[in-house]
Amino acid sequence: ALNQKELELARQIAEEDEEIEIEVNLELESSEDETEYSQPTSSPRLEPTELSIDELCIKHKSSLDILKDSPKHSHSQRNLAADNQLIPSLFMKQVCPSTIVRLAAQDIVALDGPAFFKRYDNAPAILQGIAELEQWEHQNWTSLSAFLTRYGHVPCKVTELASPLGMGKPLPIRIPLRLYHHYASSNLADFPFYVFERELEGDRQLLTDWYKVPRWFQEDVFDTDPDLRMLFPRYKYAVIGGNRTGSNFHTDPCFTCAWNTLLTGRKKWVLAPPTSSEAFKQDMKIQQTSGKENQPPLYWWQDAYAKMSPDVIERWGLVEVIQEPGDTIFVPSGWWHCVLNEGFTTAVTQNFLPRAAASKLVKQIQGADPELYSALLPVLDV
Repeated sequence: ALNQKELELARQIAEEDEEIEIEVNLELESSEDETEYSQPTSSPRLEPTELSIDELCIKHKSSLDILKDSPKHSHSQRNLAADNQLIPSLFMKQVCPSTIVRLAAQDIVALDGPAFFKRYDNAPAILQGIAELEQWEHQNWTSLSAFLTRYGHVPCKVTELASPLGMGKPLPIRIPLRLYHHYASSNLADFPFYVFERELEGDRQLLTDWYKVPRWFQEDVFDTDPDLRMLFPRYKYAVIGGNRTGSNFHTDPCFTCAWNTLLTGRKKWVLAPPTSSEAFKQDMKIQQTSGKENQPPLYWWQDAYAKMSPDVIERWGLVEVIQEPGDTIFVPSGWWHCVLNEGFTTAVTQNFLPRAAASKLVKQIQGADPELYSALLPVLDV
């Protein structure tokens, strides 16, 4: 049961007319490792009521108070926001080789999915021109004003209230994207909240209903059987953040690959080939416990990236790349990656596991996840 304070917060949030939805994972705040499932509950509203920022702040005061009260996401121990040149300087700095191949989508249109993976599954790649080739209706994502006009009313999760003593289900805290943009533009935190929305029902359908999956990334063994899909039900995300947001070093769940298309802002990526070595984690100064990030992502760029030695970079095969608007990055299964955002960034991304990748990794899957291995075996040619 919730304690009295949390019950009062829940009541206030309900009165603010926010969506209260339930999530299964009790530990994660915004990690892509979360894998819960629910059915769509409503259709999107196409004609939202316009409120001023001041009115939105009043309407969602309880939620904003929760954000302000988060020790992890409200502190400014290093006062990073005061240095306007910090993030631009990190984007200008090149520490790792920038050898990631860039492909014009039009030049590889003759390749199907299996042919693409046969040629490019050993390293990340940047694909350019996918939106135009696939005729995405992405005009509402290409400028901040268009984005906020179309999606400003859409409520997205920025955090959640954990149940006391780890019992019960956490309460998602959602605010409209126009209010999130105001927060992202004005907060001074070293580790601001970052929207990584996977609950794409109701109004949030609007965030992903305008594109189709790029032709090279449509095959996914999780789609071959409903029971298999239930092992990885959440695989599509809208990712929205401001300066100082990003992600610490991690690999994607369930041995999946990923594609990520950036619409606005810029992202800087550092990536490393698959490894389970503890020495790698020590060299990368990876500090994670139970899926939770212990420090602001920008600290890693200051403390580790900027001071990384050539020996460490060569030992682990690190590469880096800057993703510009319109770029789609492909991240193969098992590749470590971390990301730093510059400006107000909007992106869409999906995880998937093509048959060729699953067959190649079947022995690793067997050792690491016997349940997934048993479910995959009937659909693989092994």
